[in-house]
Amino acid sequence: MLLSGWAWSLLGLLAAVAVMQIGIALNQVWAIFRREPELDSGNADCDDPTSHVMVVLCLRGADPFLADCLTALMNLDYPDYEIRIVVDSADDPAWRSIADSGIENFEGCRIEVLENAPLKCGLKNAALLQVIAQLDDRVNAIALIDADTIAHPSWLSELVAPLGRGGVELTTGIRWYLPTRPSLGSCLRLVWNAAASGQMIAASIPWGGSLAMSRRAVDALDLEAHWGAGLSEDTMLTRLLRQHGMRQRFVPSVIMVNQEDCTVSEMMGWIKRQLLVARLYHPSWPLTVVHGFLSALVPLSCLIASAGFALTGQWFSAVGLGVSWLMYQLTVWLMVSIGLGLVDHKLAMIRNEPKRVSQQLILGLVSAVVIVQLLYPFALISAMFAKRVHWRGMEYQIQGDGSIAHQGYRPYASSEEADRLASL
Repeated sequence: MLLSGWAWSLLGLLAAVAVMQIGIALNQVWAIFRREPELDSGNADCDDPTSHVMVVLCLRGADPFLADCLTALMNLDYPDYEIRIVVDSADDPAWRSIADSGIENFEGCRIEVLENAPLKCGLKNAALLQVIAQLDDRVNAIALIDADTIAHPSWLSELVAPLGRGGVELTTGIRWYLPTRPSLGSCLRLVWNAAASGQMIAASIPWGGSLAMSRRAVDALDLEAHWGAGLSEDTMLTRLLRQHGMRQRFVPSVIMVNQEDCTVSEMMGWIKRQLLVARLYHPSWPLTVVHGFLSALVPLSCLIASAGFALTGQWFSAVGLGVSWLMYQLTVWLMVSIGLGLVDHKLAMIRNEPKRVSQQLILGLVSAVVIVQLLYPFALISAMFAKRVHWRGMEYQIQGDGSIAHQGYRPYASSEEADRLASL
């Protein structure tokens, strides 16, 4: 036997992980490129172009592309929509971008300041609750957008079109990172997010940066109770929809490109927050933990074992594991690179936008694929046992029952964003 029993076991585990990763990636590609099925139009809320939709944007701090986000909201092709913007405070840095964009003068736009910051929920949730408490009967759906999202003209039309059809009461896209400057931090975030997006699609995890809900869902889901006790607004919606027999749908055309940069430290904090929210609110969290440890620790174990076999003179096992580890990393890099190219091509085709994926970016992912596997277990363990989390100048404590609390509202200070390259 040329390979030892331990080597064969590790090779089997590595092959299983590779098959798992390829399966998730293929499902992601299928979800993005499949032909959209026709849905029953019964009880549709927004297939009528006269249906009134409210676009909601919650602001805390001046995100790098906030002015572009605001300008894009004024150029949507949907015929009947209004914009509601809730700014964190009267002194928030976001007001500069608001003034620069001129959105204050846009007909149908209302800008207000957050009036109340409850101690038991995140500030974005508080802002959203302030909005839905004032919904009038005209509003048939609400659309949520983040400050790092630059909507194309047909964004809203595409997002709300499936609502009310075939039991669909929530629609969502995903965030897709394509940084203009491929720094190490931004490449690591790109790789992790590309993999996480596949899991989000498979597990039906919505993203609040490009999300719409029918008025029926808004009224039925008791959002005041759930958002009023939550850190974030989006991930918990999967469970609430299922409890009410409602469906959600991923809309490929509202995948939103984010071109921001970040440092490695910011990337780790961002990953921890994404995982923490999944831990608190999504039923697939145990599967996320299993997948995370398998995808990180099995390849690492193969590499360590290869070195160990080499030191003890078991060269066939050492070479076999070493070559298999390299082939696995090449496979992951190819999957990420091909995925980036395919999504870039699709978005350029349907939106008539320039392609953004460069050779420099693809080459920068070679090391990022390996490094993110080494860092991921630390972020996962941190999220599993986190008792507190920092988010835009606020510290939230995680209580034993999974509820959250903060020690008091703190306005977002300009100094906190002086060195920021990305909105995390």
